[in-house]
Amino acid sequence: MKSYNLVFFFFLMIGATAQEGIRNVGMLKIHADGGMGFHTNLINDGFLDDNQGLAGFYGDNTIAVSGAFRPIFNDMEIIVADNVHLNIAVGVENHTNFILGNITTPREASFNALNLTADSFYTGSSDTSKVDGYVTLSEQQNFIFPVGDQEQLRPLILNSETINPIVSCAYFYEDPNNPSTFIGSFNTNSKEPALTNISTREFWHIDGSVLSSIQISWNERSAINLLTDNTDDITVVGWSISRNRWENLGGIATGDFLQGLAISRNFIPNDY
Repeated sequence: MKSYNLVFFFFLMIGATAQEGIRNVGMLKIHADGGMGFHTNLINDGFLDDNQGLAGFYGDNTIAVSGAFRPIFNDMEIIVADNVHLNIAVGVENHTNFILGNITTPREASFNALNLTADSFYTGSSDTSKVDGYVTLSEQQNFIFPVGDQEQLRPLILNSETINPIVSCAYFYEDPNNPSTFIGSFNTNSKEPALTNISTREFWHIDGSVLSSIQISWNERSAINLLTDNTDDITVVGWSISRNRWENLGGIATGDFLQGLAISRNFIPNDY
């Protein structure tokens, strides 16, 4: 406990700047069995990337993480009534515990994401605690991305043929014909002849270079009944970058009009 108290006090001392929040301009480390709690904004202009203990974000208001360098934590937990907003990337090398509140990232800058690495895992994701924005994953083969929007957890399940060097994912509850953060649009009338209707309610964005299959779900908010009168006809589609059209990514789907799961065939995410 003495080590923890000294580190925390030093951090507050160097954080006494004109900018609101706690600012790191030096070199800090959370030692094994130690912890550091953030109840206000974190401005990381120093080194905060060799950590072993727990970093926690707590409070009733939005906490912003910014600065010149991304912090990298070993373990991290979120207990906030609002959000933890990432203006820079934040890395977690071991455990992320979603308890209350979302991690939000700027959707127009996918590199400012929650970065998870080879040994990373998470627990507790729910409608009230998840990533509203981008998650980036490195050196893992199979993963369930804890993504969604402000209201709901809408995970994407990734199963890859080999280990991914890097892959990123976000969920969008919006019309692909008028996306808020992409240049251009994904015209739902531009599609393979065999396809009838493309959802204008929601889509996922995933980047990756490894041959992979994905699983995505639908629920009552997806309004599947507006697309088809037979759930056996549901399939995963992707916007082909080379052909500028929606293409069938095959696979199978199971469920009813209120909820279900669609599984794609293998494809290269970077092609779509």
